[in-house]
Amino acid sequence: MIENPNEWFYNSAKYAIDNKNQIQYGCVFLLRKDAPDKVQEDYKKYIKLIKKSFFSSGIGVFKPYNCNGLVGYKLIGFNDNLNDFEKEQADIMKKLIDNGCISNEPFI
Repeated sequence: MIENPNEWFYNSAKYAIDNKNQIQYGCVFLLRKDAPDKVQEDYKKYIKLIKKSFFSSGIGVFKPYNCNGLVGYKLIGFNDNLNDFEKEQADIMKKLIDNGCISNEPFI
């Protein structure tokens, strides 16, 4: 069976903790604690996919990071001139890294 990133998003969004801004495909959000294991697995796949667009969004500040001879990028901070939506996304991304849902060793 072919996996579908849209399904990862929709399955996960049903268990999302509400954001101030509308949750739409491409956004990060936090999951409620009662999310089933399958939903958590789908969310991790979704996050792995969309963190590539976060990397190029201009919200985060990244520096090159050498990981086993390969160059990746590590998130080192966030830009200062973010709008409300971008600030919320930055805060959620920081929480996802802090709770181990996303690795920053390297981020991408």
